[in-house]
Amino acid sequence: MIDRTKPPFNKEPNVFAFPKVRSFDSNDVTIASYRDETQPLIHLKVVFGRGSSAERIPGSTQIAMQLLLSSIKGMSENDVADKFEFFGASLNALAFWNDAALTFSSPSDHYLKCLDMLLRSVTDLDLKQNELDSIKKRLAANIDFNLSDSGFVCQLAYNKYLLNGTAYERPRSGNKAEIMSVSLEDCKHVLVNNILPSLKVIIVTGNFGDAELNSTTAGILGAIKRIKFDDEHIEPNSVKSIILAPKQNASQTVLRLGRTTIPKKHEDFPILQVANTILGGFFMSRINAYLREEKGLTYGAGSTIDSLKHFSIFTAFSSLNSDGINDSIDFLNKELNSFAENPFTDVELDRCVKFMYGSFVRGTETPGLIANMVQSLLSDDLGLDYYNRFYEKITSLTAQEVTAKAIEHLSSPNFTIAVCSDEKTLQTKFAGMRNVIYYDIAKEML
Repeated sequence: MIDRTKPPFNKEPNVFAFPKVRSFDSNDVTIASYRDETQPLIHLKVVFGRGSSAERIPGSTQIAMQLLLSSIKGMSENDVADKFEFFGASLNALAFWNDAALTFSSPSDHYLKCLDMLLRSVTDLDLKQNELDSIKKRLAANIDFNLSDSGFVCQLAYNKYLLNGTAYERPRSGNKAEIMSVSLEDCKHVLVNNILPSLKVIIVTGNFGDAELNSTTAGILGAIKRIKFDDEHIEPNSVKSIILAPKQNASQTVLRLGRTTIPKKHEDFPILQVANTILGGFFMSRINAYLREEKGLTYGAGSTIDSLKHFSIFTAFSSLNSDGINDSIDFLNKELNSFAENPFTDVELDRCVKFMYGSFVRGTETPGLIANMVQSLLSDDLGLDYYNRFYEKITSLTAQEVTAKAIEHLSSPNFTIAVCSDEKTLQTKFAGMRNVIYYDIAKEML
């Protein structure tokens, strides 16, 4: 039997130091590099400061970024992929809510050839109708696939009402009608007027030399002309209701419960991350211990903090049998509003900080992972010393401090709650309840 009152760790202190990333600015673009000669690869990530939240047509940024993979004159997406694979490399185009990226990893001796192809993709901009048609068909099919997942349906309902009044309330991919309406002209407009001019960060990690770094900097800055964009600050007008999302033949009941809270730049954010981890961020968390270990209502439950540009989202989640849905909601409401009566303990804090230390270390194992962390830091203007400051702060906390900040940033008299299950379960479990909204997922995604 595991004694859960004691952390199963030794007493040796852990020391974390984020890799020493070098950086300089040129034409308002940050060039960041981390050299590791023990690695066989070079990883390049070109980060743009605007993403799907700035688009006019939902889904158009994701489609436009995918078209960049086939935008070299005379080459299809398959041709480009074959060429990169011939060099032992892979090229990816990524679209997020608040930024976008072009990235590849390649063996050191083929890096400059791969760089040349990436530069051709953003300068040729030979967008092809047949590639666009193929992308739209794939995205439409992907919607059908995702709609078979109760977790996806629940998340859509949750986002729509929690993030009401912002671009984030809708699916980032758009719905089917929006996807099919996107034209080549729309995609070119997104790339030329929105994504490419928002060039923000160039990240090079791995086994590179001065020649590779200088060629990367000169090539990308020469190919892309940056424009300064205004940063529009938008806060959601959350609907604090129970959102019911019926799904035919749902095998489980899926729950999301949460609120918006402070952004990543806030001085209390590291403490908030600690509070979330103790609550639901790892297997030994309070939420999982109660709903899974003690009550046996679910195979897994927990909570997350998702950061957007000007705020973050705290979400408690679970997939469970329908009999436990009301008890689970009651437990989460009580747990999140009783920190004063049930404060965090020194044992919980010690276990949490050591778990977070391991997560930090695993996040810096490869050049690609380091590049991802650097992207997060520089896209959000946090500074390259952020994780060192973050770890220094959480290792000096007291349980009383974490409890106080949880009360301030997590507790709420009303949360946005979304539940996805079959129609009969929803009607039975929530009959007669006030402040309930039914969400028509089919109408939303067609």
